[in-house]
Amino acid sequence: MKHITYTLAPTLLVGDDVNPLDLEFLLIKALTGATFEAATIETIAHIGRTQTEAARPGTCYVGAHPFYAPQSFPADRPVPDICPDHARTEEDAQVQDLHRPLFTEVTRLTGLTPLIWHSGGGCMTIVIPLSTPEPGQDWAAPCYMGLQEGDTDDGRWYGSVSFYATEEQTGNGDGVDIVTAGSDNPQHPHQWAAQIAEHHHAHTAQTLDQDH
Repeated sequence: MKHITYTLAPTLLVGDDVNPLDLEFLLIKALTGATFEAATIETIAHIGRTQTEAARPGTCYVGAHPFYAPQSFPADRPVPDICPDHARTEEDAQVQDLHRPLFTEVTRLTGLTPLIWHSGGGCMTIVIPLSTPEPGQDWAAPCYMGLQEGDTDDGRWYGSVSFYATEEQTGNGDGVDIVTAGSDNPQHPHQWAAQIAEHHHAHTAQTLDQDH
C-alpha cells in the first residue's frame, strides 16, 4: 500500500450555518471507498487546511437576480453590478459585434458561418468551418482560423487567417496563409473576406474535380 497526496484547493460556496469541520467529515465520508478505474480509495487521512471568508453578495442588473462575487475577485474593489455569466454573455456579444464586418461579408460571399472560439488566455480566435457543426458539437477541420490583432482609426485590421485542411494541421498550426495583414499593411475586413472567399471557391472547385 502507499499514500498519494494531491494538493487541491476547491472553493465551495455554502450557507452561513455550515461548519467547515462537518463539511470536511462529509467529504471524507463521501470519498472513502470510492472506486475508480485505476484504484479504490481505502482511507483518507486528511483533506487539507481550511480557510473561511465571507462571500460578497451582489445584484445583477440583468434580471435583478442575486449572485456572489468569485473568491478571486479583488477584495478592494466593489462587487460589480453584473454576474460572471451575464458578463461573459455581454463580452461575447461585443466580440461578435467587433467581428461583424468580416463575418457578414464572409457569409455573403461563401455561405459559410464564422464563429468565435475562446481558445484560451482570453484569445478570441476566428474560426470558419467549411461544414456547419451539428447542435452541441464542436467545429472541425477543414476550416479557416485566424486572429484580428488590432485595428486602425479608419477601420482596417491587422492580423492573419490560415486554412487548415485536416485536424492534424489544425493541431500542429500548419496551415496555408490566406490573409497576412501586418501592422504596416492593415486591410479592411472586406478585403480579408474577399481573400478567404477566393481561396474557398478555388478549394471547392478543386474538391469537385477530384470527386469526379
